[in-house]
Amino acid sequence: MILPSQVNNLSEKTNDWAEKCTRYFIDQVNYLSGDRYYMKMLYDAVEGRLDLHDYRYVTNPYNTENTQLSKRPARLRNYNIITPIIDLLLGEKGEEVTDYEVVCSNPDVTNKFLESRLSLVKRTIAQSFVNGLNDAGIDTGIPSQQMPDMNEMLANHDENYCDYRARMGQEALDFLQYKLRLKDFYLELFADWLTSGRVITKKDVYKDDITCIRVHPLDAFPIGNPATGNYEDCDAFVTRYWATPTQIITKLGKYMSDDLLKKIDEFNNKSSEPSIAFSNTTSSNAEIGMNTDSDPTSTNYGYIKPAGYIGYAHVEWKTQQKVGILKYQGLLGQEEMEVDDTYVLNPDKGDISIEWEWRSMVCESYVFDNKILLDKDEFENGWRYLPVQRNNLGNRSEAKLSYNGKTYTKSSIVRNGMTYQALYNIFKFRFELTMARNKDKFVTFPLGLIPNKEGWDEDKFIYMAEATGFGFFDETAENAATALQGIKVVDLALSQYASSMIEIIRSVKDEWWDSVGMNRQRYGDVKASDGKGNNEQAVVRSALITSELNRQFRKFEETDLQGLLDCSQYAWTEGMQANYVNSDNRQVFFSVEPIHYCNASLGIFVKDSTQEKSKLDFIKSMAQPLSQNGVPGTAIVSLIEATNLSKAKMFLAKAEAIQQQLEKAREDNANASQERIAEMNNQAAQAKTQMEKYKIDKQSETNIKVAEIQANSKGSLVPDDIDYDSLLNDIDNQYKDLQAKGLAETKELNKQKRDDRKDAIAINNQNLKDRMSERQLQETIMNNKKRLNKPTSK
Repeated sequence: MILPSQVNNLSEKTNDWAEKCTRYFIDQVNYLSGDRYYMKMLYDAVEGRLDLHDYRYVTNPYNTENTQLSKRPARLRNYNIITPIIDLLLGEKGEEVTDYEVVCSNPDVTNKFLESRLSLVKRTIAQSFVNGLNDAGIDTGIPSQQMPDMNEMLANHDENYCDYRARMGQEALDFLQYKLRLKDFYLELFADWLTSGRVITKKDVYKDDITCIRVHPLDAFPIGNPATGNYEDCDAFVTRYWATPTQIITKLGKYMSDDLLKKIDEFNNKSSEPSIAFSNTTSSNAEIGMNTDSDPTSTNYGYIKPAGYIGYAHVEWKTQQKVGILKYQGLLGQEEMEVDDTYVLNPDKGDISIEWEWRSMVCESYVFDNKILLDKDEFENGWRYLPVQRNNLGNRSEAKLSYNGKTYTKSSIVRNGMTYQALYNIFKFRFELTMARNKDKFVTFPLGLIPNKEGWDEDKFIYMAEATGFGFFDETAENAATALQGIKVVDLALSQYASSMIEIIRSVKDEWWDSVGMNRQRYGDVKASDGKGNNEQAVVRSALITSELNRQFRKFEETDLQGLLDCSQYAWTEGMQANYVNSDNRQVFFSVEPIHYCNASLGIFVKDSTQEKSKLDFIKSMAQPLSQNGVPGTAIVSLIEATNLSKAKMFLAKAEAIQQQLEKAREDNANASQERIAEMNNQAAQAKTQMEKYKIDKQSETNIKVAEIQANSKGSLVPDDIDYDSLLNDIDNQYKDLQAKGLAETKELNKQKRDDRKDAIAINNQNLKDRMSERQLQETIMNNKKRLNKPTSK
């Protein structure tokens, strides 16, 4: 069949055109190719299933048809040496550091960067001007701020600048990783990559939801060899699905007419019929049964339709659409818009001109029972354009399929291991056969030597020989001497041969593991004599063998995540708001502004995970020194839980900020302590000066009163009845009261000085804790206590 023309108008792409296109691409695939059969063997090998037919040259080397003559005293079994390798590689993939960076490639990115840089410079100059006015004593109402060096500030800006749209894309990618469980999803795909060397996904959009499913490599058929190596750049893609009628109606029922819905539902009563997914006109492509017990939920894929399931095909291919660039007179002047090939230029409505061009577009159809499955709404003609057309903004003629995948340029891990697995099973079978034939030493004993007397027979003779180690015979019997010469010992032991077999079996396994870089150090089998450096070097060098395998899969992840971002820009045209838990176990509120996000040209860059992991491990090793320097435990735990280098750098920046705050607090405490001690000393000196002045003033006051009394006593006006003794006693009592009051105030001042000294010593001890060891700290505290308890001088 010839592919119908794809360069035609929309009116010519009818139901008949769609059926011919679909049938053409379906005829290009072959479900019974040798590659498909061998791929099924690879999945069987991983799951430990064994096809005894592949070992008939070992179990029946002479091709005898007599089953009794082909039996052996051993059984061929599968000793799986492939799955441990797969499990280890999957485990390493699960622990791999994934660091995806979203960048914005819009033409105005440079302008946005320069605007941000200029805005920073303007703010810095304005703040410097404010600082100058404040220093000159002019009240600006704006506090002064310490300004960093201009060159250092610009260098920091250039390093940390990220376009707003890129930040939004990064948040969108984080949200998709949470919602779609992409880490687990890509681990499942990595298992396909290791097994068959192929990996396939399909992305779709339903309303504002984005879906991404795994497609089994046995059911997928890319058509056309893409230059990029990614299936999304193929010319077409055919996929086979198994589903019940209910599942089909649930997924595609809205695109089916009532007659088609009834036809699908009728297949519930025809589940026993061996109907095929779709019939090929050629016998080579007809689905002839090769495995009648297939289970659509497992990897044991067969070619007969399972009971109760309907096989149908989904076809995507690239066609050409005629698009016109209409120039018209709008409210804002001359404007442009895109129109399809049915549009007619209308100058009366302001149309100026139309420039036509052909663009690649991806369309799809579903096929069942050799007919197009859908016939309603968007599939009115049996086909439709994909809702998400991922056209290249630079070249609108480039389009990408909703299917994406990649083929490993070399043989897959399992394919390489099939030869070793077969040898391992054969040698194990031969070893079991050897052990079954092993008879140790065999003694030939003439029957004529068995005593021919009452109570003796063959069974008793064998028992006595086995139980006691003695074999009695009748030396008087006729020909006894001759019969003694018939005793012989035959060595039938095969222990040496068995030991050789064990060494051969071990060498096969070691050779297989060495071929994929699986040495004992990589499995954690290390010895003390190896040394740390040797073990690390052995692990690094062994990982180099599988580095290309991992690199190509990361490139697939990059293109697949790019497709998810493109789908999100289509799905979230009206915005998106959601809550989710990020990789740091923090609840994050996610919001998308459609004007900025949906019009951005976003790209994904995947960093090398091996180098990133080594850097991340080194940074995590700094957790203990950070804890010793006073960094809070929450920041250290966040650093340990970091899953990529970017987050680790963010946590280190927080730790550095905390460390700087601690240092500043220590300096402030030390300065405050010195200022407080100086203030207390100044207060003590002032109190002492006031006390001395107080004593002088009181003494002067007493002297004046005494002088006045003495002067009055010498005058003529002094009464004769004055009691001089009582007056002197009163003066003496007042003086003693003044002395007692001064002594109490002195004691109170000394007590205040001791309390201030205690506070100063406590502050000093607190500062010493940050600089001294525990032993030195205790010695210092004891010395301070001795000084505190030492009596003060009066």
